[in-house]
Amino acid sequence: MRNPLLAALAAMATLALVSCGVPSTPVFVEKAASSDLYEVAAGKLASEKGQSEAVKTFGRHMVEAHSKTTEELKGIVQSEKLAVTLPTEINEKQQSMLDSLTERSPRRSTRSTSNSRSRRTKKPRICSTNMPSAAKTKR
Repeated sequence: MRNPLLAALAAMATLALVSCGVPSTPVFVEKAASSDLYEVAAGKLASEKGQSEAVKTFGRHMVEAHSKTTEELKGIVQSEKLAVTLPTEINEKQQSMLDSLTERSPRRSTRSTSNSRSRRTKKPRICSTNMPSAAKTKR
């Protein structure tokens, strides 16, 4: 009786995740790698153009942390033999965001970069509606 109960719970958990639009492994890996590329580029911008030493230090930390996760992700892709091609350049939307940060005055750029980062990390979401269309599931 215990096994059917576990099987039912596993099935329910899977359905819950699918209904949230959880991406497939290749989509997740590509999205994570793309995000890391952007964070490294934004970190470089902050470390070079930040108006305070705290912002420059934070930028260097972003570059270091996201470069490390990129290398870890590459290792996982290779060791698990995942059929995924990792991006090597930021996408157009990310480039546009970097361009807008570059065009701003240095003081405003510092505030914008730190505000953007805090907004993204404040409230974790279980279900994301901003997933690529290939990762969304029909409800």
